[in-house]
Amino acid sequence: MSTHGISHLALGTAFSVVSLVACNGVTGLGDLEFNRDATGTGGSTSSAGGSTSSAGGTGGEGGTVNGPDPDLVWGQRFGNEGEDYPTALTYTSTGDLLLGGSFSGLLDLGGMTAETTGFQNDAFIARLSPAGAPLYIHSIDDGSLQDCLRDMDLLPSDRVIALVGSGTSLNSCVAANYPMQPSMAGGYFSYGLTAFKLVTLDAAGAQTDEKVLCGTCEEGGAEGPMAVATDLQGNVFVGGSFSGIYLINPNSGVQSQGGVDAFVMRYNSNGNPAWIRNFGIQDGYSVVTDVVSDGMGGVVIAGVFEDRFRIDGATHDIPFSQRPIFVARLDDDDGDVLWSHVFERGWGGSTPHLSAASDGVLMTGDFFGTVDFGGGALQATGQTPATSDAYLVKFGIDGAHVWSRRYGDGDDQRLQQGGTSLVVEPSGNLLLGGAFGGTLDLDGASLTALGARDAFIARLDPAGAYLTHRHIPSASDTTSQGDILVVPSTTGRVAVTGAFIGAVDYGGEQPFESESPSSPVNDGFVVVYEEPFREQH
Repeated sequence: MSTHGISHLALGTAFSVVSLVACNGVTGLGDLEFNRDATGTGGSTSSAGGSTSSAGGTGGEGGTVNGPDPDLVWGQRFGNEGEDYPTALTYTSTGDLLLGGSFSGLLDLGGMTAETTGFQNDAFIARLSPAGAPLYIHSIDDGSLQDCLRDMDLLPSDRVIALVGSGTSLNSCVAANYPMQPSMAGGYFSYGLTAFKLVTLDAAGAQTDEKVLCGTCEEGGAEGPMAVATDLQGNVFVGGSFSGIYLINPNSGVQSQGGVDAFVMRYNSNGNPAWIRNFGIQDGYSVVTDVVSDGMGGVVIAGVFEDRFRIDGATHDIPFSQRPIFVARLDDDDGDVLWSHVFERGWGGSTPHLSAASDGVLMTGDFFGTVDFGGGALQATGQTPATSDAYLVKFGIDGAHVWSRRYGDGDDQRLQQGGTSLVVEPSGNLLLGGAFGGTLDLDGASLTALGARDAFIARLDPAGAYLTHRHIPSASDTTSQGDILVVPSTTGRVAVTGAFIGAVDYGGEQPFESESPSSPVNDGFVVVYEEPFREQH
């Protein structure tokens, strides 16, 4: 093959489409936790690369909530004795909800089911109606491999593009959320993922395409692809890390800089690769953990690195103990770096998460000690990665600091607290989702965790000032919640998903309880609330 020992490479060769192995799927529809559609038609389809179960609603009690919380629209727990972990959530243009993640054993979303062979992990994508009725479940199963959905985004016409990693190790889909442990890193670090692909579904959940990514890019401790994003034109951006050679197609690739390089790559809307940029240095380690199109001619990446890192012509030597992070904006036409920033102590357990704003980009995560994003030092109470606070920062389109805020506590935390999800509402307000232990001060409301780690969603104004919030408390003092994802609808609702071990009080008649509350195995939940949130619950 032809390799290139340079930091970027222009491309123009299409990938071949490879068939996937079909997996098990069961059709049907039963009662939801609360709501179901009154009428509907059933059916099922299947396609290469997985199976899709689809059905309409059945007759029932209609759509009013029976729970005590007036904000609650509907809620659903999913999980079995194996690991069940949501990693993606978004609304379609028609108001349906798309949920993605990984599951083991039986996945039951309101009566529609999918099942793995034994207790291996399969990836899944499910489409739910506005009332919560499952419309399809598409599962992705590569035979005996463990399959994990790392990220997901929407293409035009409500098509789905999903980033899936597979591996042979039983720990390939190990989740980030563990009881009484500090880590709440967004999604997964590899733990043995050895193959990666982009899977495309049409609006009905049938698979229409698959693109194999990067060859053996996970070698040498690299994470492989971690994040995927799309723009309004249907272009696709993938970010992550690799070592050795990243295969663009069977005949060419790009060479890392001697260590583990962070990378971002663009595919045109026709599926052809356009460009790839990698950032690194000899003996360095770096990874892109999130990527977003800003809709203004740029793509923004964020990530973490260890010891040595090179981007935008500058070399940064920062030991891993200082947990450095980076954020950069690239020209989406050619991948050239337009600006970049590096910060020390920028993550303890929650790697950086991004959201595009109309006039810049927002970033959240957690930090410890002191960090200065450009507007003066933010001081966390904790001085170690295990005792971090949440941050939220906005950069202008030119990379200039606009504002930055800290959300934390007056005492050292037994566990970290930080932002794991960030989105701009149609109104311009912000929704910040995350997890916390101890007490969380949102600079307008103080929340006290009832478990080892609780979930929160804060509505903030465009400058980050507190408006309202939603606390999703634990129902036992040993419960741990992690990787909270939040997304607004266009009709004034907010959907939330997350992983948990133990019991979660989401506002229904009874709390959600995980299948194995005494073991480190996660279940997932997805709930929808009305807006606005009340001041306290």
